[in-house]
Amino acid sequence: MRRNKILLIFFFVLSVFFQISNFANRDKLYEFGFAVGLTEEVKSGLDIMLIYLLVPLTFIVFMMSGSIHNLTHGYGKLQIIRHYSKTKLFLKCIGKGVFETALITIFQATVYIPFNSTMLSLKCGIVQSLIMYFLVLNLITTLQCILELYINPHIANIVLFIYSYISCYIVQIFSVAPFLRILLFPSLLFGTLNSSVAFNNTYYLYIIFVLLINILLILIGIYKFKKTDIF
Repeated sequence: MRRNKILLIFFFVLSVFFQISNFANRDKLYEFGFAVGLTEEVKSGLDIMLIYLLVPLTFIVFMMSGSIHNLTHGYGKLQIIRHYSKTKLFLKCIGKGVFETALITIFQATVYIPFNSTMLSLKCGIVQSLIMYFLVLNLITTLQCILELYINPHIANIVLFIYSYISCYIVQIFSVAPFLRILLFPSLLFGTLNSSVAFNNTYYLYIIFVLLINILLILIGIYKFKKTDIF
């Protein structure tokens, strides 16, 4: 299991550089592009460009996969025998996810710094984009935890990637209303799609809803986890 984790981390790092190599010296991606995203005018070849943009997300999802499944089918039983609260056990797992997504965001931002000069310059919205990227990435991993209470982790990973790809594709192609963007929340990973670049009031609306959805998912997760037999 540990070897698989190390291998996934290696491929994640590789995917970040793969992403950079495919967007450097092109007029399609902004600096800190992993969080800012494609220019809004990109329509032609979007299917391939989105794959390049979302490749790191695939490995992030697989890296963080199985955390809840391991609790319900592994060492969680030992914790419960020791009278460890199921609620605390679940929240501890969620907290670990928050910490890991923060590290992932910091790593990607750090790696991009030397290559930003090869991409489109962005005058404002970088900090806002990074904050929103972290929040939405954490929301995706929280949803992953919830799905693992209902379906196999590998199926959950596939569902998340397809949902993320379709969400980003629809929002990039069409002029989608804010409410629909919230339903397609993986698209809010990117600053060009979540109003970070424009930095208007809609940005704050998205942040509020991302936090509310995250809290709702955690409450659902606590309820379901407490009802789940650990074996």
